[in-house]
Amino acid sequence: MDDVVFVGHPAHEDHLKSRYLLFETNFDGDLDTYLRRMATETGEFVEAVWKHCVGFPGVSDVDAFIAYMKKCQLTTTFFFADVNDQTVESTMQALKTQAALARFMEKHQGMDAAELQRAFGEFCQRLAKSPALPRGGDLKNTRQEKASA
Repeated sequence: MDDVVFVGHPAHEDHLKSRYLLFETNFDGDLDTYLRRMATETGEFVEAVWKHCVGFPGVSDVDAFIAYMKKCQLTTTFFFADVNDQTVESTMQALKTQAALARFMEKHQGMDAAELQRAFGEFCQRLAKSPALPRGGDLKNTRQEKASA
């Protein structure tokens, strides 16, 4: 960020004394684990970006990197993700349920009320018994669940 732009009224001009790097992230899990993986799995990229920042220790000393990132951290209640405090698993489960309900609605349009109620009861039972989503991108199980829904 080279400078700030004040968009309020009345207009007021502010200027930064130096340039800033803003890094925003939402993740599911422990902060130390996230930062450790960031340093070890994307170290070359992290070095290329953060090397211009004051006090950046590099990623070769992972603990120093973690301490640096935590020192620069700002706490906020403003989430950029639309799921706030939900885990990846609970979000994926909600999306799976939403998709299954959409398929149910499409398949059962125009059914008489008694038959629809029976079918919906069966649908709810199947949904309650369905396994949790596979971890690690196992699409084979997801495809099988979709076919049976």
